[in-house]
Order: sequence, then structure tokens, then C-alpha cells
Amino acid sequence: MRGEVKRGERSQLIAMVGSVLIFALFLGVIFYSANYSAGSDFINALSYLSGSGSSAYTLGASPELNYLVVFANPSPLVVILSGLAFIATCLALITIQAFWVVRNFFAWSFDRILPSWFVKMDTRRNSPYLAVAVTWILGIIFAALFVYTVFFEYLVFSVINYFIAFGITSLAAVWFPYRRKDIFDVSPSVVQKKIGSVPIISALGVAGFLISAFLAYATLQPAVTPPPTGPPLVQALAYAFVPLTGIFALIVYAIAYVSRKREGIDMSLAFRELPPE
Repeated sequence: MRGEVKRGERSQLIAMVGSVLIFALFLGVIFYSANYSAGSDFINALSYLSGSGSSAYTLGASPELNYLVVFANPSPLVVILSGLAFIATCLALITIQAFWVVRNFFAWSFDRILPSWFVKMDTRRNSPYLAVAVTWILGIIFAALFVYTVFFEYLVFSVINYFIAFGITSLAAVWFPYRRKDIFDVSPSVVQKKIGSVPIISALGVAGFLISAFLAYATLQPAVTPPPTGPPLVQALAYAFVPLTGIFALIVYAIAYVSRKREGIDMSLAFRELPPE
């Protein structure tokens, strides 16, 4: 995936930035409509009561907007369209996540963090069939955990790991033109653009880091993400899973690093240059 930096084409920039702006536009319309019709205080109160397990919350499901819209307009057509839209969203999300999970497995295997057999390709369809199979099996296991256990209740803050990852990547973008000037100088022209003497990629990195930090902070607010119910020790698990994810990743990398070193392979060399496309 890092190899794509070598080909920073204009279409990539339009696709990445344009898709985010379109998505933000749709979300803005949805949330503005909800807050305008019901009020942010009411929606936040519902979310907190539901997430905290309060007896004052008497609705039959969590206060998702596609569920609450039924009370605003109980028309059968609205009910059916709302349900179909939710199903379509879930199917689209599963499809997208399957692609990037398989791609991550492939990249980790390519970087020698995971066993090399993950990158075995189907000769007919030219796809990493073993990575796809592992993703499929893990998907079934996690679906069972979600339906039959409360495990995912304690992953409510795991989204913070996304913001941490984006924040670290943003800091790398800030430092990139100065730390790896040799790569920056041969990057596509769109990557080398500057505002005065400041590389645009560095300015965008600062903005990305600030946004990531704000989103991580906002996610910890009870009105946004109510903590799971239960004893204090159990509730603490919801917060503990955030650093534990990073610790687990470091342990996996350390094991891979030691194993590859015994094989005579220096894994650090793979991260000193951009990989092949």
C-alpha cells in the first residue's frame, strides 16, 4: 500500500478527497435534519440512557436514526425504506471492510510480519485466496461473538485506534519532506507542491493530526460513546482495549522481527524505502 505513493496521480487525489467530501455532505444533511427535528439534547440523552442501561430507556432497540425516524413518521413506506437502507448500508460496509482487511493481511505478509503463505495467489483469478479464507473465517467468529456474547460491548472505544493510526500517519506526512528528502524530491509533482516554503503535504499532516486528536477526545465523551454497564473493573476493560490493541501489535511485530532475524532477514530494511508497486 505504501508503494502507491510512487504514483500520486491526480485521479487518486480527487477520489480520496472527493469521496470524503461527498460522505461528509450526506452526514451533514442527515445529522442536521435529526438535530433540527428532534434536538441534539434529546438525541444525546437517548444515546446516554441506552448505552448506560438505564431503566428510563424503554424503547425496544438502540436509538439509531434509522430506528427513530419511524417515530417521527410512522408511514409503512418510511418504515420499509428505512429498514432496506440499513440493510444495504450493512452489506456495503461488510464488502468494503472485507477488501481492506484482506489487503492488510496481504501487506503484513509482504512485509514479513505474517507468514509468507498469506500472499499465495490464485493463478486463475489472481487473488490472495488464503488471506480471503482467513478473513472469511474470522468474520464468522466475530459475528458469533457479536450475536451471542457481550464481547463487542467492551470495544466501544476501539474506534480511537483509528484516530491514533491516522494521527501517527499525519505526523509522518509532516516530517516526510524533511526526513526523507531523497524520496520527496523524486515524488510526483502533486506531492511536491508547496505554499511558500512549506510543503502542502506537511500542512495537511498538521491538519490531519489535529482532527485525529479532536475526534479521539470527542469519542471519549459520554454523550458520544456511553461506556458499557457493569462493575467498574468491567467498565475499565472498555478503555483498556485501546492501549492493549497497540501493545498486541507491538508484540506481534517483535515476534516477527526476532523470527526473521534468525532467518537472516533484516525487517527494518523493508521500511527504509517504498516497496514495489
